Amino acid sequence: MSVSTSGSQNVTIINSKKLWIYGYEDLADPRTKDWLLVSSFTPVLAWDALYLLMAFYLPKIAIRYKPRQLKPILIAYNTAMALLNFHILKEVVVNAAQLNYNYLCQPCRVIYSKHEIKLAAAVWWFYFSKLLEFSDTLFFILRHKWKQLTPLHIYHHSTMFPLWWIAIKWLPTGSSTIYYWASLGPTGYPGQM
Repeated sequence: MSVSTSGSQNVTIINSKKLWIYGYEDLADPRTKDWLLVSSFTPVLAWDALYLLMAFYLPKIAIRYKPRQLKPILIAYNTAMALLNFHILKEVVVNAAQLNYNYLCQPCRVIYSKHEIKLAAAVWWFYFSKLLEFSDTLFFILRHKWKQLTPLHIYHHSTMFPLWWIAIKWLPTGSSTIYYWASLGPTGYPGQM
């Protein structure tokens, strides 16, 4: 006697697809899911792959040439990044204060107030800055700063962009300290739960 399992396998595949769509699309934050570089993971994966290709193969090409002097470019880049990060900080502080955020533990919520949207936009700019920061590695390579091109540096830059994609896709507002407080157990949180 033989037992056919193809029917139950089809159900499992269909349920897995429904679960994937539920987790990927239905749980995505509706405020940000259509923003640039948020709706799909494909561009994030492509940029990350290009970054890793650059980090591993461009040094082999750049070594054949003289180190580049990039001082004016680096001054402009670092100034722009400092201004961008100041803007992000200002938006977070001002809008979190307007919303009376609890910096110890703020629940994630989907609210369409102007301050919540501005907070989500600040998180998006921080996420986008991780893409811009791929340039750090390019500048190290072009200037032959091989000691700064460490595995930790490459790991950091290649993971920050996808990790912040997760944040902007599903949790663009609220506080991530909940994981810290949860690790302390029920008596570890200093405020009211």
